Amino acid sequence: ELDADYIVSDFESVVQKAVECFERNRYEEIGYIGTYGIEIYGSLKADRRYLYFKKMLEQRGVFREEFVWLTNNSYITDGYELGKKILREHRKLPRAVFTENDSLAIGFLRALKENAVRNPIAIIGCNDVQSAAFMTPPLTSVRLANDLIGTMSARLLLERMMTERTESVKVVVPNKLIIRGSCSDSQPL
Repeated sequence: ELDADYIVSDFESVVQKAVECFERNRYEEIGYIGTYGIEIYGSLKADRRYLYFKKMLEQRGVFREEFVWLTNNSYITDGYELGKKILREHRKLPRAVFTENDSLAIGFLRALKENAVRNPIAIIGCNDVQSAAFMTPPLTSVRLANDLIGTMSARLLLERMMTERTESVKVVVPNKLIIRGSCSDSQPL
């Protein structure tokens, strides 16, 4: 139990929105591109998006380890290099891929384009960076309310100082699936 207030993104609903979008479009083979996680107190912790992704797909009976690709960092170049490696080493690709963030998705899209992959792969990223809308195809992404995290942090700090509240508060901020060309869908979430 923490003695401080904290504000978090709802990564479970991020993954749920992506997986449900893929399901509505009848993509049964779904892959994941992300990082190995972060080191906390000397121990590597998997990213929560990956943990929720694996859990949801296992519950649906469609999780496939061979469609999970991880890298050390989450930059565009990491997504690009990982994409080239995936295309070199794997004969079969999933029909859809969820990426831990938009940077990895953008790099992966570039690798697909450079290698003229014939069968289109639906891709959903996470964060909805400004450049996502200008990709070819435009990147579908789950928009996180990062600005709201900062706002709520400041508000809770001020409120705690003014009221001398000692109880901790947890705030979970919302997110929204922004559908674009990389994963067409007619139903907004």
